[in-house]
Amino acid sequence: MIPRETIEAVDVFITKCKAAANDVALRQYFAETPPFSLPVCHLDPLTPAYKDFIAHVYEELADSQYSTTNEYIRVTPSNERMAKSIDFKYKRPFPFSTSTPATTSNHLRSISDIISHLPYNPGARILELGPGDGFLGECLLRMGYDVSFLELNPAAHRTLELRCKNFGRGKAICDEFNTVDAHFSEKFDVIIFYESFHHSFEFPELISKVKRLLTKNGILILAGEPIIKNWHQPWGIRNDSETLWAVRKHGWMELGFDEDFLLELFYDKGFFARVAPSNLAPIYIFSHRENGLPPDAQLPSKMQPTPNTEPTETPSPRIPSWRKILGSLKRHAVSFLHRP
Repeated sequence: MIPRETIEAVDVFITKCKAAANDVALRQYFAETPPFSLPVCHLDPLTPAYKDFIAHVYEELADSQYSTTNEYIRVTPSNERMAKSIDFKYKRPFPFSTSTPATTSNHLRSISDIISHLPYNPGARILELGPGDGFLGECLLRMGYDVSFLELNPAAHRTLELRCKNFGRGKAICDEFNTVDAHFSEKFDVIIFYESFHHSFEFPELISKVKRLLTKNGILILAGEPIIKNWHQPWGIRNDSETLWAVRKHGWMELGFDEDFLLELFYDKGFFARVAPSNLAPIYIFSHRENGLPPDAQLPSKMQPTPNTEPTETPSPRIPSWRKILGSLKRHAVSFLHRP
């Protein structure tokens, strides 16, 4: 499916990345390397056949079948290093772990933008899905929110448990996204995906599950996600160099989404969307459709009002009634008789 020369070119690029001196150099390689060519599927994007096509693309890039354990198994430290890893993640969570001013400042601005859209209610219940090391969650715990986590990576999960224990509230569950309804029966005021939704290969089902976990006025936030306007496919493996590095080297699922496709999917699942600017990627804020259309909602194209292009009829001239004609004749007659 993927030409052999493309796979070889990706491997050459990964070898180059391994020689990067630091995070700055690595991201420079990402920025200066043009996208690779990947096959595109033209079937209905919500059919099993389309999903199988994307799975095959992933398998050729990752050189393995997809499993959710791929999201962490290649980066999990050995047992003797696990304790040090947990201590490091707790004290220096991403982005601080990069020691890179640009990466750190970019993520701090993104986190600030996410916080700006939260309800002013310190007791609100928040669920973060795929929080990683949990720095965003710690910020929310410090603000007084009741925060819970669902994280797949065992090492990151241990770090999240320490954060919850330190603040005396919230809970951290170690499992995959689509088990969320099995672990949480209570409802949340806010559910957040920060750079994590695109790792879910079962995303249509996941949307339905998180909707049921939102309170009546709750919101779902997607931040830092690769949602692309007028993309060349509805959804699939992204073809930029950083994505192919992550899939080939780490085995991560790295999806991208056409914006209109995703807005339509969320609409069909019962959501309206608002879109707010942010420095790395727009923030998508979803609310229940049954609550009504937000004034600044961004609708999928199928719901956009279409301008009226039908020709308008030219109104025919009004014909005076016979009473008006008769009255006009009488006035003229009287005027004629009284002439000197």
